[in-house]
Amino acid sequence: MRHGDANITRPDRDRALSTSGAIQVRLSAASLLKTGKPISQLIASPLRRAQETASLMANLTGYNDELMTWDELAPNGDLDLVIIALLRSGYSNPLLVTHQPFVSRLIQRLTGELVMMDTASIVSITLDPHRPESSKLEWLIQARR
Repeated sequence: MRHGDANITRPDRDRALSTSGAIQVRLSAASLLKTGKPISQLIASPLRRAQETASLMANLTGYNDELMTWDELAPNGDLDLVIIALLRSGYSNPLLVTHQPFVSRLIQRLTGELVMMDTASIVSITLDPHRPESSKLEWLIQARR
């Protein structure tokens, strides 16, 4: 998932979700609930807008477990470290909250597909544990307002 729209302030890491961004996250959460796929883990970038998006998603989807933070999900994060962490985790249906262009690069690395993620958009990918670069893009939720 890409975080919701954020206010334009400095420093970048402290940018909060905008009112529009919170609405986008609510719409995406409602669409995610309709898929019937519950979140097994909620993992976010350490940047404020991603943390706020993750907290809002937890509240809106009924996710009650601990929110995790992975530094590797920051905009300049390491794709390979994220993929290795996912492969080793055994998580069944984690929701990662990250940034653009990182999230599009991750999708392309895993599936070969180029997807430009709008704010608060979510993709579902079935991760191939033997050949991660052959993973399958299942669906995409684009937040509409």
